[in-house]
Amino acid sequence: MAFQRFTAPDPAAHEASIAEHRARLAAAQGELARLDATADLAALLTTARQEAEALTLLEPAGEAAEALSHEEAAGWFWNAYATALQYSDRRAEAEPVFAKALAVSQAGGWQRLQAFVLQHWGRSLVEQGRLDEAQARFEQALALRRALNDPRASSTENALTGLTEVRRLLHGSCHCGAVRLTLPWLPETATRCNCSLCRRVGGTWAYYPVGRVVIEGHPEHTQGYAWGDKTLTTVRCAHCGSVTHWDPLNDASAGRHGVNLANFDPQVLASTTVRRFDGAESWTYLD
Repeated sequence: MAFQRFTAPDPAAHEASIAEHRARLAAAQGELARLDATADLAALLTTARQEAEALTLLEPAGEAAEALSHEEAAGWFWNAYATALQYSDRRAEAEPVFAKALAVSQAGGWQRLQAFVLQHWGRSLVEQGRLDEAQARFEQALALRRALNDPRASSTENALTGLTEVRRLLHGSCHCGAVRLTLPWLPETATRCNCSLCRRVGGTWAYYPVGRVVIEGHPEHTQGYAWGDKTLTTVRCAHCGSVTHWDPLNDASAGRHGVNLANFDPQVLASTTVRRFDGAESWTYLD
């Protein structure tokens, strides 16, 4: 799930800006000028969903950024690098890079840059389900932006509002409320299976590592059903009959369990890419 990822309002103008910054990088002379141009171009490429190319520009320049850590351009470089890693689904690798960008901005007293780093880092933390840490970053960014009278304060306010909505969407329950589930993060993808059980249950499954989903009312208010080779048990509420999730019974499920998104606000399913899985015959995805 990408949380409030920025999209250029005018794609054509954005592409023109990318072309201008390519020329600027090609003409740059000196380590500082090249680092500054690299950071700016990489940030534009990531906004254009071209983070793979952004990383090819950024990775060779890391040594120069280390040597120029006393310059503001180094802070913008590390922020661009962390953001490109984030949107390449390498968020764990992005963490120390965001920390480095923040340290550079704090050491130099560059508050505008500091607010940018905190905002971008907060988005990445939301996407990892680390909501309390994300809120702290957003609140720090908002305080800086308000102190600077920065119009981007409204963007940070929107992030805090969006975070409140994410917290709400993470909570679901069976129909009667006896079984309650809290997801660690919103899913990006889910699976709809046509096996003989799933087509009857009608579930749409999002997968999480065992132990990461908080399930209340289980097993005291649930019943399980295992069939076939008994690799998993499908769980339903014993009172209202809603199928809430399935639990693995052996190692075949690779330490994960499936959560039925039908028990959550419809916005969760609407924002999730649902893939069709042929569990009836080929045991492969159909899309």
